[in-house]
Amino acid sequence: MKRVLLALIPVALMASASLALPGLVPEPMKIFTSQPVAQAPAPSSSTTTTTAPVVAQSAPAQSASQGEELAQSTDESQQAELAQQVPLPQLVVDKTQLVEAMSFLVRATEQAKLSVTALDAEAQRIYIQETINLLVGSGDAHFRQLTQSTGTYPGAVSLLGQALQAREDAEATWLAEIEKFSGEVAGSGSAATNPNVIKMLGTRGLRPEEQASQLLERALGQAVQALAVASAKPEAAIHGEDVAVKFASDEATAIMEGVVKYLESALKIVQIAVDR
Repeated sequence: MKRVLLALIPVALMASASLALPGLVPEPMKIFTSQPVAQAPAPSSSTTTTTAPVVAQSAPAQSASQGEELAQSTDESQQAELAQQVPLPQLVVDKTQLVEAMSFLVRATEQAKLSVTALDAEAQRIYIQETINLLVGSGDAHFRQLTQSTGTYPGAVSLLGQALQAREDAEATWLAEIEKFSGEVAGSGSAATNPNVIKMLGTRGLRPEEQASQLLERALGQAVQALAVASAKPEAAIHGEDVAVKFASDEATAIMEGVVKYLESALKIVQIAVDR
């Protein structure tokens, strides 16, 4: 009996200690259940019912507008592709007269340079007159026959006029061909206002034949003036002195230097027109 009581003493002490310290009492075991978690309420059907009629009403108008824009863009792209696939007719100009004019212009330039370097007065007058002859041709009033040959030939000025007429005729024919399909292919209306046509013509300013003709007119006027100066009697002859050698006129030489510049500029323009 005494041993039993002694064995129960530690149990009694532990029980009293647990009652004195409530924090040491273990919490009851929690039991987890598999209940479903509450979900957010689904949106009410009123939202769908109110927006559905609006979408149903605007869909036809929006689709029709998009269809028109798509058709328009398709037509424009097709026209652009067609314009690229169908090239414009080429401008073909007969340059026979232009090439012949260039040959006369080359010879006139050579004669003008010889008149500048000439030391003898008579030689200077001959070179100047030959320059004039090659510019005006045998049918002009300024033409003077310097050799025994009786043949006639056109000058650079008249040949440039013929070349200009040939270019204008070719342009008129070309524009008439463009007018037939410019509106259908490029949709640009008149062919004369088509940027591609203007670019191919290159005639926003003067035509090359017109530019060269203006330069030749200035050169011819100065050459006639130089010939008059070179043909005047020297001062020594006027005073009765015996002049064994008649030197070339310095004034005529200076004038012919300007003539050479005009002729070289005109030659460059004609050369570009021939090569283009």
